[in-house]
Amino acid sequence: MIMWWKNSSFSAINIDLSGSSLLLRPSKNINKNLKLVNPDPDWFISENGKFAALPVKTTVTAAPVEPAAPPCPAPCPDNPADWSSVGATSRRPVWLDGLIEESDYPKELRAQGKEGRVKVEVYIDASGTVRDVHVIDSNDSRFTAVVTDKLKKAKFSPAMDKDGKPIAVHMAIPIIFELH
Repeated sequence: MIMWWKNSSFSAINIDLSGSSLLLRPSKNINKNLKLVNPDPDWFISENGKFAALPVKTTVTAAPVEPAAPPCPAPCPDNPADWSSVGATSRRPVWLDGLIEESDYPKELRAQGKEGRVKVEVYIDASGTVRDVHVIDSNDSRFTAVVTDKLKKAKFSPAMDKDGKPIAVHMAIPIIFELH
């Protein structure tokens, strides 16, 4: 089988020498009516005139991304020291959604009869969205994981200043896990 391939400024030849001990070279008098034999579709002729395998195309599916919290409404403090204390408000934030429920009690701790307490400081913006959670004290990291996960997704009614305007605040929340 003889295959002649011409591509832009270079030429290549593929000769099956399995039955011959001679190295054949292409003739200078090539028949212009020669029909091009298509090489294996998994190969192509590279820029240096040699056959090379086609690069494998791979696609990566990204993990789903949780939607980011909406931007912090003004006035949104830049650093933790600028957030108002809940004691300086005329109305405290109220936990509306994402409450910690009986089903959130870690099963292995329930089976062991273990109770726990976690005290956290929560930063809540003027829209009632939790912006940050800092653990102040905890007696078990498994209780801490439940509390921080739930609070990061929780929704509060915003705190109000003396003029009735929503403001960003930080407040400590104690969470107690008890078995009845």
